[in-house]
Amino acid sequence: MTSDNLIAFSDNGIWVAEPDGGNRRRLAGRGESPVWSLDGARILHVVDHGEKSGSWSVHEAWVVSADGSDRYRLTGDFIGAFWSPNGRCVAYIVRKKNQEEAEIGQLYIAEADGSQRRYVSETWYHKVRWSPDGRRLAYMKPVPGGEGSMFRNEIWMVRADGSEPRRLSPDGSDHRWSPNGDRIAYDSYFFGNADGRIRVELWVEEANGQGRRKLVQCVSEPPRLNEPPWMKLLIPGRWSPDGESFVYTFLEGEDLSDPDNSEVWVARTSGGGLRKLGDGETPEWSPDGKTVLFWRYDETDGGEEEPVGELWQADAAGNNPRPCPSQPAAFPGAPPDPWILMRPAPDGKRAVYALPQEKFGEDQRMEIWTAETEGGSKRLLTEHGSRYTFPLCEWSPDGRYFTYVNVLRDGQGRVTEEQAWTAQADGSHRIMLSARSPLTNWRPLPSA
Repeated sequence: MTSDNLIAFSDNGIWVAEPDGGNRRRLAGRGESPVWSLDGARILHVVDHGEKSGSWSVHEAWVVSADGSDRYRLTGDFIGAFWSPNGRCVAYIVRKKNQEEAEIGQLYIAEADGSQRRYVSETWYHKVRWSPDGRRLAYMKPVPGGEGSMFRNEIWMVRADGSEPRRLSPDGSDHRWSPNGDRIAYDSYFFGNADGRIRVELWVEEANGQGRRKLVQCVSEPPRLNEPPWMKLLIPGRWSPDGESFVYTFLEGEDLSDPDNSEVWVARTSGGGLRKLGDGETPEWSPDGKTVLFWRYDETDGGEEEPVGELWQADAAGNNPRPCPSQPAAFPGAPPDPWILMRPAPDGKRAVYALPQEKFGEDQRMEIWTAETEGGSKRLLTEHGSRYTFPLCEWSPDGRYFTYVNVLRDGQGRVTEEQAWTAQADGSHRIMLSARSPLTNWRPLPSA
């Protein structure tokens, strides 16, 4: 296979193929959830033995080379894994014995072939991130005794060889590396001040521990008697491509899972220059760093809680917030979930997303659209008419293709098929790769 746009998927084993479904090749007879190493040399995948260990299924992590010539077992009791950017190392998480929390496990770092395994810490599986240069790893460490819960979360950093662990924050929720890996942004929040206020902060720090700088601080009002506390939270978002700015989401309300206020802000990483881009969530930079895309939610019907999601954009300087002109409105009562349903193209000129076509319910259809972010045409890409689907959209690295998921259900809401599809960027030449597993992964483009 000579194409850069190879895609890995599972269909009674692990396969690779061209984007049009051609040149299919089976690399492993068992496995699912394939993930390419960032150098494109290996694929990590999961093998489910269908057994139980306590209350958990027994999963193993395996690695197979891109040509299928070498395959080996990485670990058992598997939760998640993360390739280093150069493909030489892998960080992975295994479940502890008698573990009650599904998302917490033991973090290890090993060579790509599984050798030289080094224990690091307990961690949450979805909060482990390599620096872009592969020299360091940042992770979230659960510590017993959190405010109102079993844990509080510390943010830590460690070198790729497992040495020099260093705590960044005694209480935080997330972290993000700068594009070149020389800095890291993270949040800190503090409860139980003398007057009961909650303080949340956003920090930037150099990877070597020098130059720590506070970008944002917000302090809540004192809690009122016999009323729930008014919570605040900063969610670190994304560095701008040039590393000079950082976009984040500010949430506040009595319940941060359903906040009363949600705003998108940009901060200069050198300090100062805070700019509100608009009311919304889940911002994404354009590749040139000139604009930010985000979802905005409005209420309809005289303030009744029926949010309608719209794709908006704003200039990075905070000017001219506006809806994308080609954005169709979501159906009232069923807002799109931007974590799942919207992906900007690599060139930033288009976005692909899914929208519900009817009210939420057993008969709801969701179809995929594409829109130009600077005006122009919108286009319906799929017309499956499936019942209650969730099309998960991912672009190929060169932006010429995208994949999506189609989950079919019967009249009783039972899943009948989980399909993986690929199509050209204009929606043509749709090919179903697998009817058994929806998870796919594009091979990264070779480094320049």
